[in-house]
Amino acid sequence: MKKIQAWILTALLFAAVPAGAQKRNTTVKGKAVATMKTKTNSNGGRQLFNTLLPATAKVMFIDSVVVTKNDFLSHIPLNAESGKLSVKSRKGNNVLAQYETELDDRRFYALGDSTSTALYMQTKVGNDWSQQSCLADISDEDYHWQNYPFLCADGVTLFFSATGPNTIGGRDIFMTSYDSDKDEWLQPQNYGLPFNSTANDYLLAIDDLDTLGWLVTDRHQHADSVCIYTFVPSQVRKDFTADNLSKAQLERYAQIHRIADTWTFGDRKAALRRRDAMIARANVAKTHVATSFILNDNTLITDEKQLKSPVARNLFRQWVELNNMIDDTRRSLEHNRERYARGQRALAQDILSKEKDLKQQLTDLHNVAKKLRQAELQK
Repeated sequence: MKKIQAWILTALLFAAVPAGAQKRNTTVKGKAVATMKTKTNSNGGRQLFNTLLPATAKVMFIDSVVVTKNDFLSHIPLNAESGKLSVKSRKGNNVLAQYETELDDRRFYALGDSTSTALYMQTKVGNDWSQQSCLADISDEDYHWQNYPFLCADGVTLFFSATGPNTIGGRDIFMTSYDSDKDEWLQPQNYGLPFNSTANDYLLAIDDLDTLGWLVTDRHQHADSVCIYTFVPSQVRKDFTADNLSKAQLERYAQIHRIADTWTFGDRKAALRRRDAMIARANVAKTHVATSFILNDNTLITDEKQLKSPVARNLFRQWVELNNMIDDTRRSLEHNRERYARGQRALAQDILSKEKDLKQQLTDLHNVAKKLRQAELQK
């Protein structure tokens, strides 16, 4: 998994101002919607809301869609390089979620019964998964009904949602980080406004490659629906201090009334193009066209002769070669994993080495792609 850029960590800590929801399977057009009122679950929740209100983040939300609550994971267009979200188990309308890394070598998921749930993780060597271990550092007394984990691209920052005494409303989003020196997860922190609300806030996911994020919440929704907001993480922490807003105005941003109000915070059209290019790239990957490179929102490169810059043409050749190397490494890794699963335990070190090689190759691919676009588009 690629290392996360420094600026995205700031974005993860302080991103976003979304806005209104809409009718199911339609797209928000910036109109205020309040189809269902929500309440705080306690006076403590209201007090926490008021405490966090001045730090409400200013970030652009570009789009949103309403979907069925028990099926929302399938509607998040997460880039494959950012991992995979899926349903771990389902009992009626109760869903327990799972996140897997892009290399399929680590997974985080929720387990439990009708009384409680907690987060667990496993690592993979060969075709074998380790024994599951509970994230015991995340107290189930302070964070009830833990669910919907998402591991960021840095490999140490984990988002999840839970209920409990540290929430504004029902379910809130929390963030924790893994301390490798102490071999423990740090105490989770409430992620603040506008990510959390007096309603239920289920999931936060970040796609570092395309600088997009998704927030899933049931604020303003009926009982069987949630709204998925697409937002742009901010490079620099921004709030509304300089805007001299009244408390009522600030609460509108904190509670997500109109996404159109946030479109002045950045270039929405460019963000929508990035999203569309991401989806197009995913479709290209499905057809296994390794030499198809998305230069920008409107141009697909299939041959180096299409490029004007000599530097870009050389980088395109490197990009194709890296794709071939990645395919070879993945095939070799899968072959060794199968042999390991059949009892050839001496391959463990080789498997770990190839997993490390694959991570580096994916990082190199990302960097070459970035340089290629810069070389050609600045021409």
